[in-house]
Amino acid sequence: MNLKIIEEEKTSGNNYEVRGDEILSEPQAAEFLKVSQMTLFRWRNDGRLGHYRPGGWRVTYSKTRHLLPFLEDCERMAIKN
Repeated sequence: MNLKIIEEEKTSGNNYEVRGDEILSEPQAAEFLKVSQMTLFRWRNDGRLGHYRPGGWRVTYSKTRHLLPFLEDCERMAIKN
């Protein structure tokens, strides 16, 4: 994902939207999921949580592409157990 595209579609505050999808920073995503940034980091490194890396170092998360499906998967796992 091209950082320039994200910057051009900046909405109010520090949030960005790409084609109608809200893009969250790492602290914002951690707050949304109600976990620490370290937990987010671990899930990302374990491959459990998708993310974008625009520019190669900054990590961002799509609410509809990464965070909501992750929550749905967690819910399905909890129901099975």
